[in-house]
Amino acid sequence: MRCISCGFEKLSTFLEVPNAPMRVQVISEKNLQRDKKNDLKILKCEKCTLIQLSDKNYVVNDYYDDYIMSRTYSPHARKYLKGLAKDFISFFDLKNKLVVDVGCGDGYFVYALLKAKSKSIGIEPSDVATRLAKDKGVKVIRDYVDDKFKLDQKADAFVTLEVFEHISDPKKLLTNIKKFLKVGGYGLVEVPSLVKTLRDNRYYDFFPDHVAYYSPTSLSYMLHLNGFDVFSVKHSPDENYLIAYFQYTNKSGLGNNIQKQFIDYRSQYKKFFRNIANNKIALWGAGAKGISSISFSNIPKDAIVFCVDSDPNKWGTYLPGSHIPVASPDALKKEDINVVVVTAMAYVDEIVSTLQKKYNFKKNQIAVITPEPMFLT
Repeated sequence: MRCISCGFEKLSTFLEVPNAPMRVQVISEKNLQRDKKNDLKILKCEKCTLIQLSDKNYVVNDYYDDYIMSRTYSPHARKYLKGLAKDFISFFDLKNKLVVDVGCGDGYFVYALLKAKSKSIGIEPSDVATRLAKDKGVKVIRDYVDDKFKLDQKADAFVTLEVFEHISDPKKLLTNIKKFLKVGGYGLVEVPSLVKTLRDNRYYDFFPDHVAYYSPTSLSYMLHLNGFDVFSVKHSPDENYLIAYFQYTNKSGLGNNIQKQFIDYRSQYKKFFRNIANNKIALWGAGAKGISSISFSNIPKDAIVFCVDSDPNKWGTYLPGSHIPVASPDALKKEDINVVVVTAMAYVDEIVSTLQKKYNFKKNQIAVITPEPMFLT
């Protein structure tokens, strides 16, 4: 057996689970006689580190035709899904854009995406789940995203929630998704967290429905190998799930596009400061991020009057590289500053509030440096 993610031949035994159920869907009385237990063998790829089920333990091919596993009966889960949909649509500016939910289950996340002002549809192989989704008034295509699947329009983004842990050939699924995803389109993958499983001794998380058990490292690796640039992999608030945000670049491999992205960002940074050169400009943030961005962008010292920071220990010092002086925020009152560029992005909301309430700056006088240098609107 080769690794289902990277194809590497060297897999080692990670865990053996005796007397595991053959399936984790409830069964009717008439099927009790056919039910039996099985011993699971869990393997680890020595290259990409993906933890995966031995192919001898895979469920039968038609297992998902009538599969239903819904968490949306929980008010807590519904609240989480609404928040996730809203964040994804906002993060990638996907309002009025087509977002496809692959393996949409009972359709609740499609519903949440629609509420977040996207144009969303679902794809779901299970007949039971498809009926539940359609009852919610959402559009669902009952099908597998296989080699034969076709969508009549290109999607701006796709999402999958609790899908990839069931997939024994993630490359094949992503290849078929990319057929209907625009180059430059965005993605969200949510999978159960292996970190949570191991940290909390949740050995009951290992069962035959789940072929793959992802860590942040193995999830990022899998996405990079298939032509996606990963923006972030983070845990859900309850830490049960990993959530990856990424973009389809059509370039497989690790880090192929990062140098170009950096050069583009630096060019945007320089252009932004050229465009506002007729103003009296101050920075807010004498920390590592501000120092780094001003230095690598080679912004001239005389383009900026000073940098302010809330830390009094930094007042009267200078930024390394650029040699821009550092002052108290109250210096904004003494100089006729009309543009403030916030570089301390970890505290941006707090700083913007202070600039508006204490120093009377308007939003169109305040700029940020992420995801690109721009004024607030």
